[in-house]
Amino acid sequence: MSKSSVFLHYFLCTFGFIIYLSCISTSFGQKTSIGNIKVFFNAQVGSNMDEEPVRSITNQTIQAFEIGLIKETIGNNEWEQLYNYPEYGISLFYSSLGNNQVFGHEIAVVPFIKIKLFSKNNFSVFGRIGMGFSYLNTITDPVLNPENPATSNHYNFHTNLRTGITYLISKRMELNSGISFDHISNGNTKKPNLGLNNITAYAGLSYVLQPRIAKKQTPTPPHSKHNDLLVYLGIGGKRSNFNSSYYIVHSLSTELRRSLTKMFSLGIGTNIYWDPSVKPSLLYLNKESSLLDNLQTGVYISQSFNYNKLSISLQEGAYVFLYDKVDKNYFYTSANLAYNFYKKLFIRLSLKSHKFHILDHPEIGLGYKF
Repeated sequence: MSKSSVFLHYFLCTFGFIIYLSCISTSFGQKTSIGNIKVFFNAQVGSNMDEEPVRSITNQTIQAFEIGLIKETIGNNEWEQLYNYPEYGISLFYSSLGNNQVFGHEIAVVPFIKIKLFSKNNFSVFGRIGMGFSYLNTITDPVLNPENPATSNHYNFHTNLRTGITYLISKRMELNSGISFDHISNGNTKKPNLGLNNITAYAGLSYVLQPRIAKKQTPTPPHSKHNDLLVYLGIGGKRSNFNSSYYIVHSLSTELRRSLTKMFSLGIGTNIYWDPSVKPSLLYLNKESSLLDNLQTGVYISQSFNYNKLSISLQEGAYVFLYDKVDKNYFYTSANLAYNFYKKLFIRLSLKSHKFHILDHPEIGLGYKF
C-alpha cells in the first residue's frame, strides 16, 4: 500500500472515530432515553456541475438513492436544546456519476448531522452536512480509461451538503424533499484529482421505528463570554502536480478565539506550513528555488460552531511574507473538525484549500487549549 493510501486510510478512520465519540458523548453516555430512531430512503436525480474538461464528458443524468438511520435528539442535554433538537445519522449512498463508462458508479458511507432551521406545526426546513468516504468502480487509466480527468483513486472523500423540507404525514411517517450537493475527491493523494461535483433534487420517506418520545424543555444556564488560546500541530500529505512523489506536510497554528455564545465563536490566528513539495516543483518549472521556499506563513480569521465536545470551524487566510510560489496563491481556506477528547487536549482534522474548491492537502493533528 502506498504512503498516500495509508494516510488516507488513517484520515478516514480518524474522522469516523471522531463522529463515533461525539455521538457517544452527547447521547449514549446519558442515563436517559437515547431518543427516537428512524429509517429513511431518498431517491435523487440531477446533473454534474463541473467545468471543462469534465462537463464535455458528462452525457447522462445522475441518478442516486440512499438508505440510512437517523437519531432524533429529545433534549437530554443543553446542547440538544440549544440546537433545536438536531438529528444525526449515517447513510449508505449509491449513485451514477454522469458517464457510466468513464466515471462509473459510486458507493459511499456518509455520517451526517441535520439541524432544523425553521419549524411550525407539521412542517420544517432543515440543513444537513455530512462527510464520509466512498468507493468508485471506475478510475482513470492511461490505457483502459484515458478520458477520465477527474478521479484517479478508487477510495475517496464524499462531502454532502443539503437543504430541504420535512412534512409530518402521520405521527411516525415523514415526507422529505430538497436539494443536495455532493463533492467527490481523493484528498489530493493521487493525480489527477479534479474531483466531481454533483447537484441533485431528492425526495423520500422516513419512518420512526417506535412511538416518538416527547422532547424535553429545561432552562439552560447563561453563557459567560471568554477567550481561549489554541495551539495546534498537524501532519498531512499531498501528491505533487509535476511528479509521482508524495510529500508529507507539517503545520503549526495558533488561534485566539472569543466565545460569543455556547454555540458560536470567532477567532484570529496564524499558520506556518512546511511543504517539501514546493522546491522540487519550482525546479521542474525551471524556476530558482531554495529550501526556504518550502515554508509558508499566513494569518486567518475563523468562525466556529460548537456542539458539546465537537467543533466545526471555517478559516479564511492570507499568506504573509512567505506565500505559495508554485501556483502563486495568496489566499487559502481551511475546513476543520475538532474533538476535545481529554481535558484541554483536542484532535483535529483539516482540509486546506486554495480558491475555495482546490484541495491542497488534508491533515490530522493534536492541539491544546489554554
